[in-house]
Formats: sequence, C-alpha cells, structure tokens
Amino acid sequence: YIALYTDSQDSMAAADNHDRVTMKAQTTTIDDAVRSIISYVQDSGLWRDTLIVFSSDNGGQKLFGDNAPLRGYKNTSWEGGVRSAAFVTGGCCSMTDALRGSTFSYPMHVTDWYATLLSAAGLEVQYVRSTRLYQSSAVDETWSNTPRIQLNGMNMWPFITQHQTDDAFFENEREILLNVNNVWCPFSSCGALRRGRFKYIRGDNVGTLLPEYDGSDWDRSFVYDAIAAEQWCQERRDEFAAYHGVSITFDSMVNSVGCQSTETGCLFDLTLDPCEYYDLSAVYPELQASLQQRLDAYQSESVVPLMGENYANELASKAEIDPQTVCANPNFWCPYKSYDQVEWEHQLYASMKVTDEDVDADQYVMRTLSVLPFMSLWLATCVGIYLVCNHEKKRKHGYFTTAESTRLELQPLVVH
Repeated sequence: YIALYTDSQDSMAAADNHDRVTMKAQTTTIDDAVRSIISYVQDSGLWRDTLIVFSSDNGGQKLFGDNAPLRGYKNTSWEGGVRSAAFVTGGCCSMTDALRGSTFSYPMHVTDWYATLLSAAGLEVQYVRSTRLYQSSAVDETWSNTPRIQLNGMNMWPFITQHQTDDAFFENEREILLNVNNVWCPFSSCGALRRGRFKYIRGDNVGTLLPEYDGSDWDRSFVYDAIAAEQWCQERRDEFAAYHGVSITFDSMVNSVGCQSTETGCLFDLTLDPCEYYDLSAVYPELQASLQQRLDAYQSESVVPLMGENYANELASKAEIDPQTVCANPNFWCPYKSYDQVEWEHQLYASMKVTDEDVDADQYVMRTLSVLPFMSLWLATCVGIYLVCNHEKKRKHGYFTTAESTRLELQPLVVH
C-alpha cells in the first residue's frame, strides 16, 4: 500500500514525508477492508438486517493529516480538529433507496449515536443494570444504589432518515460541548462550546500545538487548489458582513489570530464562517459572556481526570496503566486492576465529601493549638508550597512545545 503513494503528486507526500505516505496507505487499507466486509454481508444475505455507521473520531494530525479548508488539527478544538465526515448505509432500518446519496447537515455529537441507534432498531432507552459477573454465579450489587444519569445525546434518526427538520432549534439552541480542559488553563475555564450557529473557544491548551502550530494558520499543504479552498472559506463573506453589521475592508476577513489566548476568547458564526476567520466576541459581548459562563459551569461540574493527563491530582499514574508493564500481552491495553479491586467513580467521590463530624473535629483540633505552633505550621506550609510550585513550574515548562506532549490529548467528535 505504501508503494501506491511513494510517487504521489502530493507535494508533501513524497518519500521525504513518510508519515503522510503511511497515513494514506493506512486509509486505503481501511477502504479495502470495508469493501470486503460489505461484500461479504451482501453475499451472505445479511444486508437486509444490517446498518453500517462509518465515522472518524477527529480531524487529521498536524504535518500529515489534511483538514483543509478548515482551521486546526487533531488535539485542537478548532473545526479541523473536531469536525469529521460520516455516513450511514445498509439494507435495514428505513434505509430506502430514496435516501441514498442524500446529505444531512445538522450538527451531531458522538453521544447522539446511542439514542439514535436505539431508535433505528425500534428500541427505547431503558435503565437496566446487569447483576451478572463474568464467569461467576455471584450477584453483583455494585450498581444497585447508584443514581440514574440523564443521557447527553439526542435521537437524530428522524432527521437522518425522514427528512425531519427543526431549523430554529439547530440554528439557535442546540448546545454541544466540544471540549473542557483545565489542565494548563490560565482562565476560569478552557475549552470549546457550540450553541446553534455560534461557537465559543478559549485557551491555548485547546487551540495550539506548539511549536508546530500556534493556531494562526490554515494549512493548505495537501490541497491541489489552495485558491479554491480559500474562496470556499470566504464565499459568504458579504452575507456575513451584512448579517452581523461589520465592515470588512481588507483582502482577508481573518481577525481572529490569537483570540483563543485572551480572557475573552473567540466567538464564531459557523454557518457563514465555517473556517473560523472572524472573531465576533466584540460584536456580541452578551452572547460571549453567556457562553463563557456556560463553559465555566461545565468546568465546575467536571471531575478530576482519573488517569492519562499527567495531572497532579490524577488517581492512576501512567506507569500503573502502561500495557508494557501491566498487561500479559504488552501490545494491547488491558484492565490494570481486577473488577473486585476497582473503586468506581461514585465511590471515590463519595469518600471525598466532608461530613459535619469532620468539620467539628477539625475545629476542635484548631482550638487546641496554641498560636506559636500554629504560626510555625503555617510558615512551613507556605515554604513547602513555594518549593513544590517552583519545582512543578520548571518541570512542566514547555508542555506545549513538543508534539509528543500533545499526542495524548483527546477530543470529542462532532460529525456533520
């Protein structure tokens, strides 16, 4: 497969860019594998009972992925990082010939698939907790008293297969959290949030991949016609200016370079500006403030990462979960604890709650301390915090200066 692309016309896919060649070869192997699977299903007479969903998880990676003409890459929250193509096909579940080749443009989040696929199968969401254990006759009561959690996704099947529309809802109300990440965030919250046609993004930790990418360019390296890509980004420029009451007097409508680094963040109209050129935060300060407060709320509700963020409060270090050291087969990820050893999230965070008895005990201890020992303890704590923070600052400096450090960032999926 690599041989197919070593002599490619792609200016950055020649032999001097092995990663680009490898990525294209891998994509071709997926194409061939999907063709083989579908051919087998059809030849076996299973097509009428089959629904196929094909979707990527994020945009292409910097240096060898192609997200043009959109802005950004994998591990960023720009549209090039979170927006992806997808399709559904098959012979069941209302997939009629009239639907084939049609497109669906409402924004859809990966969490929508659960309710959507249940609907496609004619099922309703139910809260059923299994009490069976693997290879055991014992009854598992671990989840018997846990609360029900509202589903994040919505059923999109009527919009996909029945041409149902709700332009007002998707234009003005549909809210999709793309990312929230307080690791290396200097603000009250960092991340990206979409509400209707508007998108809000704030924080270099979700908008840059330094030193390779500072969020300020739109890569056209792999595009055969860069001029056409630029024209697509600005084809609704005049409509954009009239709709939002702004004047664009320069050749490019780009005014958003570096806006993610500011306290205010960036605000975009993805309907008329899908390439995220023009920051509207100064035009709609109330909307910007509303989305910022909403992102703050999401951050306040989020929990400390359990693992994998290289974060001081994580509950499992990378060494504890590295398949090279904890898995019988080091080539695959595996559970690093047995089921009966795991403290589940609801147990972990329940144990962290402070009770009235704890508060009373703390107050009693404080009252018994004399002023001098208390002041000594306070000064020692301050010195300790200073030394730790100084050490951490030196250790963590440059987190955004290597591609490897950003490789582990995960992004939610939005498919259009």
